[in-house]
Amino acid sequence: MDVLAPRRGDACIDGTLGAGGHARELLRRIPGGILLAVDWNGEALRETAAQLERLVDTERLGVTICARHGNFRDIKEFAAACLPDGKADCVLLDLGMSSDELEGDRGMSFRKDAPLIMRYDGDTRKLTGAQVVNEYREAELRDILRTYGEERYAHRIARAIVARRKQERIYRTGDLARIVERAVPHIGGRRHPALRTFLALRVYVNEELENLKQALDALPELMKPGGRTAVISFHSLEDRIVKNCFKDYEAEGKGTLLTKKPIVPTAAEREENPRSRSAKLRVIKFAERIKGHSERD
Repeated sequence: MDVLAPRRGDACIDGTLGAGGHARELLRRIPGGILLAVDWNGEALRETAAQLERLVDTERLGVTICARHGNFRDIKEFAAACLPDGKADCVLLDLGMSSDELEGDRGMSFRKDAPLIMRYDGDTRKLTGAQVVNEYREAELRDILRTYGEERYAHRIARAIVARRKQERIYRTGDLARIVERAVPHIGGRRHPALRTFLALRVYVNEELENLKQALDALPELMKPGGRTAVISFHSLEDRIVKNCFKDYEAEGKGTLLTKKPIVPTAAEREENPRSRSAKLRVIKFAERIKGHSERD
């Protein structure tokens, strides 16, 4: 909140509403303003938006909340429908999964046995994790694990998945986790051997990197002069995209990086909240006027 610096009357966007932790803090800092709240999980959006409305009433904040069900890749269209002139003073994207999603029944985590859906929106009419592991060729599986999970044992895991599905199709997270455990050499460390496999499949199924790029591309037209965008990423592929995009915007005179190096959790925060350990926060402040443009432009 300090580096994002929301102020009274601002028009702000929380593009990944989740359980509303960030949104609550934004609301208290923008009395009289507008909050556009976006989430891909329709159930979570309805529940959290109702809680935020109660907070606004209880604390008499006078903030207008505009809730939109969808992906932040469409952030510009949502802003056009909800914000004055379609412009924002501040934007926050927290790319991590919520605890509810990790512990839910959509197959996001290897730690809970659940159907291999792996979709944030839960829509099984679209591509699911089960479809990928049961229908994709071995070479395609290997490429997905390498590209989206940076998995060094991608070949072994892909081969093991194909061998197993010839005997029995793979429909649950527990089955997939056991296949990966048997395929990967046992190496000491805190990370579960299936971590990168689940990450790769989730990112691929939800088109997470493509969605992020589309949202970042919209920022120059979306942000008010001097507006700030903060992005919290949780793995290297996401962070690399954010880092390079923000650097390009700075080089083009469109903004100034407020975080030359990413802000990361303190040791105390990692101890209190282990899920925060890989988080990286990057923030850019957009220019008061784009370099090389006249006032008429």
